[in-house]
Amino acid sequence: MKSGDHQKFWALILGASSGFGEATAIQLAKDGYNIFGVHLDRQVTIPNVERIIKEIKSSGVEAQFFNANAAD
Repeated sequence: MKSGDHQKFWALILGASSGFGEATAIQLAKDGYNIFGVHLDRQVTIPNVERIIKEIKSSGVEAQFFNANAAD
C-alpha cells in the first residue's frame, strides 16, 4: 500500500479487544488500514480497549470501536 492510501481502506475486526482480533487490528493498522473494531466488553475491561485504540492511532490511522454484540 502506498503512503497516504490508508484513508481509503478500512478493516472490520470482530473481537477487536483481545486475542487474534486485537493482534490483527494492530497489525493492519501498522500496515496502513483504518480500523472498525467490534468488541463486547464490560466496563471493567474498557481501559484495555482504550489502550488498543491508542496503539492503533499511533500508527497514523483512524480507529472506530463499537462495544456491541456482533451477532445482534
